[in-house]
Amino acid sequence: MQHLIIIAHPNPQSFNHAILERIKDTLLRLGAKVEVRDLYKIGFNPCFGEADMNKQHGGHAPHDVVVEQKFIKSADKITFIAPIWWGYVPAILKGYFDRVLTHGFAYTNVNGGVKGLLGSKKFGIINTFSMANVYPEENSNVFVDKTLEKNIFEYCGSPLCFHKMFFNVNDCSQDKRVEMLNDAEKLIEKFVLDPNYCPYFG
Repeated sequence: MQHLIIIAHPNPQSFNHAILERIKDTLLRLGAKVEVRDLYKIGFNPCFGEADMNKQHGGHAPHDVVVEQKFIKSADKITFIAPIWWGYVPAILKGYFDRVLTHGFAYTNVNGGVKGLLGSKKFGIINTFSMANVYPEENSNVFVDKTLEKNIFEYCGSPLCFHKMFFNVNDCSQDKRVEMLNDAEKLIEKFVLDPNYCPYFG
């Protein structure tokens, strides 16, 4: 199994990167092949520009976009790791969605409607929130339903298998962080070992 991890956090010492390392170690322990795309480290350009627009009209996709699309094509399962800033994922990840999940690759038009082209892929997302009181946990799924789930993954024909949110990562205790990392490990184990694992819709 080929597992792609896409992380969007600029600080390699962040808790997001701690999650990345725990997940990567878990996947390797389970015998999966792992590819990591650190969007900040590779300097991914999030700006949907003229070359991207030309692709929508029958041109060729920019080289950096083609590279990222190849990583998605080769993966069976894809996990995104990112913080929530101002109610959404960082701009670099939003730009990744804009530029990589394009017409002809992630979706197409059929008989006046839309057909997703990534139905063979399984996606999951892990997000961190800095402070618990800013985004109450009981309201946290609102933005996911309207932006990530409905407007991105379902559009591409592959609804999210899971969406895990960790709250108050800035101020919680070390014991709580260890608990979160253990939860992430268990989540990925189930994602790998159980083909029907889909707690987001359970």
